[in-house]
Amino acid sequence: MTWSRQRGTVWRLALWATCILPAILFTIVPIGVLVSRALNEGSRPSWSASHLPILGRTLLFSSCVAVAATLFGTFLGYRLGASAWPGKSLARVALLLPLLVPPYLHAVGWTTLLRAGGSVADLIHGAFAVETLRLSEAIYSFGGAVFVLTLAYCPIAVLFTEKSLQWSSPALVEAAQVFGAGRWRTFAVARWPYLRPAVASSALIVFLLTASELGVPTILKVPVFNFEVFTQLAAFNDITAATLLCAPLVAAGLLAVAAERSISGRPVELESPDIEQPRPASFGKAATNTLLVVGFVLLSLGAPLGAIVAEGLDRKALTDMARVAAEPAWSTLRYAAGVVVALLAISLGLTAALRNGPRLLNRVTDAVLSIGFAVPSTIVALGLLAVYDRPGIARLCSPAVLVIAAIVGRYAIVGLRVVQQARNQIPSDLFDAAAIAGAGPLSQLIHIALPLMRVGLLVVVLMGIVVASAEIGSTILLHAPGEETLVIALYAIEANSPRSNVAALSLIQLASVGVVALVMVLLATFSFRAGSAWPRRNTGSKD
Repeated sequence: MTWSRQRGTVWRLALWATCILPAILFTIVPIGVLVSRALNEGSRPSWSASHLPILGRTLLFSSCVAVAATLFGTFLGYRLGASAWPGKSLARVALLLPLLVPPYLHAVGWTTLLRAGGSVADLIHGAFAVETLRLSEAIYSFGGAVFVLTLAYCPIAVLFTEKSLQWSSPALVEAAQVFGAGRWRTFAVARWPYLRPAVASSALIVFLLTASELGVPTILKVPVFNFEVFTQLAAFNDITAATLLCAPLVAAGLLAVAAERSISGRPVELESPDIEQPRPASFGKAATNTLLVVGFVLLSLGAPLGAIVAEGLDRKALTDMARVAAEPAWSTLRYAAGVVVALLAISLGLTAALRNGPRLLNRVTDAVLSIGFAVPSTIVALGLLAVYDRPGIARLCSPAVLVIAAIVGRYAIVGLRVVQQARNQIPSDLFDAAAIAGAGPLSQLIHIALPLMRVGLLVVVLMGIVVASAEIGSTILLHAPGEETLVIALYAIEANSPRSNVAALSLIQLASVGVVALVMVLLATFSFRAGSAWPRRNTGSKD
């Protein structure tokens, strides 16, 4: 091995160790401390036959959302990216908008919209003779929770699918058709090799997000396994039993990551930057695509947010909730800023370190990050308190640092998958040419990788804002007095306050991150319109 290769290997390992160390310190070590205490006490998992149905329901719930969101999102992304049509750039941005709304606000919107005695329920009752109580029961159900989370997470698959199609040349499709391949054979040969990693990654992300989701099941009264863990903590204050009960969730997370790696296989190496533009769509197809996008946006955002706006535009409720939300809004934005910076740094660093690296390094990374994601946030928070809430250490690890570390430790694997997908879509020839020209790793990162990965990085930024504003399990245990977030304030009033107050506080939360989200959307629009940084053959019309 030459000196340059040895130096490259050392640099890769040092970068990997630096980026994985926070996950080890703030997730693996705290969880390990709790497990060690439980084993030293001679405790055994308090398993019984009653746990199996709720565990099966949780896995079924997560699988249903993952399948539904991935199938629907892949269909929308395929229709969006397979051809060029007027309004395509605007449609991309519109399809990402549901990601800007925390999932529990989707649930609040739908329960407000379909509540018994509401105007929408009365309208449906008059038109279709459906009892208003049945509408309320439909949303407060297993199927209602699947429906809400499918609409909330569907844009993840849309983004991955549409970006992957940029590297599937229309010439491959036409060549397959010339040689007599049918529609499905053409798709399998010319499209699926590029779509397969994106579909697998998006399904994994949605599965993990759903498995760790507590807000939507809580609001819609759907029992999931996290409820059992939370019950052991809230009702019995049994940290040991709650910790040992997490084992099935960790196993499920590791199996999901292994399945995703197996389905994805090795990423398709893109060596030629001369990729063709998609062919122009016919008028009928363009009109159908437009109707699909408009219908999805109205269903996923217009209906639930419209209900919140209609209910929350009450002067007294807004005035009262504005006083309640003043400090939590600032705390939420501060946490979000820290989460975004940490997620970007860790995702970029691990992507660079793991690119074409040994499989063992990838597997260790997946295992570490999957454990942090699969374990309920309340357990992670209790572990952080057990390890870092001590004299001397607490000065270095303030409550704000622990909150940010808990959120980043849980969602680092999601950010990593998004950035890895963005990096895999950059042709390797660009980096080879830059290296021949004398550009070092830092120069390649600044001038090639970051500009071409800007959409994926933007998604990580948006995700950081949303998860920081929606996380409650760890935040409620770790935040300092006077630094609670908006989601904590909302959950405090959700059960016993008037619907107008709940809707008003939901509006304030949306407005608190609205300016940041608007800036991100504008950047997304610019990124999509800017196109790629390398030349393409102009075989079709530009959007």
